[in-house]
Amino acid sequence: MKKFILATLAITLTLPAWTAEKDRAFKPPSSVIDQEKQLDPIDPKKLENYLTHLKQKSIINYTNFEGENESLLLESFEKKGKKQEVARTFPIDLKGENFFFTSFADQGDQYYLGAFTSSDAYAIRVMVDLSELKDGEELYVIDRSLPRAFGPFTNKDQEKSEEGKWLATVAGEECILLLKSPLKTPPILRVISAAHFFVDLGVVDLEPQLKRVSCQIDARCANDNTIADENTTAVTRYDFVSGGRVYLCTGTLLNDGNFSDYTLTANHCISTNTEASSIEAWWDYLATSCGGSTPSLSSRPRSYGSSLIATNSSLDATLIQFTNEVPGGTNGRWYLGWSDVQTSSGTNVHALHHPGGTRMSVSFGYVDYLNKPINKYTSQIRVNWQEGATEGGSSGSALMKDSNYHVIGSLSNGPAPACAGNDYDNFASFARFYSSNNLGTYLDNDDDPFIPDEDPMGCMSTGFKEEPGNNLLTADNMVIGLLCLLLALARKRN
Repeated sequence: MKKFILATLAITLTLPAWTAEKDRAFKPPSSVIDQEKQLDPIDPKKLENYLTHLKQKSIINYTNFEGENESLLLESFEKKGKKQEVARTFPIDLKGENFFFTSFADQGDQYYLGAFTSSDAYAIRVMVDLSELKDGEELYVIDRSLPRAFGPFTNKDQEKSEEGKWLATVAGEECILLLKSPLKTPPILRVISAAHFFVDLGVVDLEPQLKRVSCQIDARCANDNTIADENTTAVTRYDFVSGGRVYLCTGTLLNDGNFSDYTLTANHCISTNTEASSIEAWWDYLATSCGGSTPSLSSRPRSYGSSLIATNSSLDATLIQFTNEVPGGTNGRWYLGWSDVQTSSGTNVHALHHPGGTRMSVSFGYVDYLNKPINKYTSQIRVNWQEGATEGGSSGSALMKDSNYHVIGSLSNGPAPACAGNDYDNFASFARFYSSNNLGTYLDNDDDPFIPDEDPMGCMSTGFKEEPGNNLLTADNMVIGLLCLLLALARKRN
């Protein structure tokens, strides 16, 4: 018996450390009514009527970047990197009484309208202080061209530590704010600053401006339908504010078992909670089919704001969590699987990303080598591309294995693509990020190494029942306990 116990212990000690991983999971779409409410929180016909109250003479005009779009765009191209600059910010600092020059009543509520323009802007995004809004007061950003309202934004959307909240981007050089209040007293609101976009977000494809290279492959044209039709729903094109500039990057939803909207991206995109809270994310921005049309960016579902969960500047990786539930879209949303096991050289991989903020692309290649220090980063994965390429705006996109779609890295850096068959990129190692930043706390906290309902050895039954005169430390019980431990370890490892 002693020999058996020792042999069992020896086997236990030779078992490799258990690994953590999850397969992808599907979250069904919300109801059609909820989708319509998310896209149009105010009926477009009613909104159009509201806008008739806005007088042109009350619109404030800013000329901070008038005539500078082309020079700003050229300057953004001169910067190396996989994130793409698309806008510059400027201060406004207007209180509500100096902004809301129009008010009217409708169905017992009071409405306030205010607007400003940034000359020559292709789009505008505004930051406001929501902290003084009263309960029941709702703020909307209006795109007059559609027309469409984005929101509502309330005092609950702004953390106490935040100076203000970045709201939705609207196309064109005009930004309109509409505030709905159940109160008769004027709202307390401050418009802090705005972002002037020097890239045209109104066009269907941005290639003429952002120089999308010829070897990009539309995500819908992937030969694997799982990639083209399902995994694409996990990928977001997002912008964020940092140092007075607005940048574009890519992020990917990860499965934690609870659809908690954890999203993987790059540290050189998001490294602070201030940057994370400024995120505006667009979902499902890709062609309708291979060779099909691309929907307008303004028609895509959006998310606003996130929290920084973990970041690692040495690896160049970040995990964020969206503040509000990510919209399900018309086809539902997949949350991708992942593994904390290092991959091997020669593994076939792919990445879904938004080069230059354009419609989603896919790139295919293989792992060249692992755990190499690249520039200032450690433990990077070198990938040689066989099809496709990445560009500015692709930063943070997930590296996935072709075999099971598990995420094993996030895009960090690489040279400008030449489309000559020798392009490559470097990715942060997800396995290293997982262990270094204890990501299991967030992504694997529902994992139970032993399932009582599946108890073929009686681990949870007679072997451990304490009865009168029964000594729990008998040799039989010790053997059962050791075998149960082996079973639990084997289940955890698999």
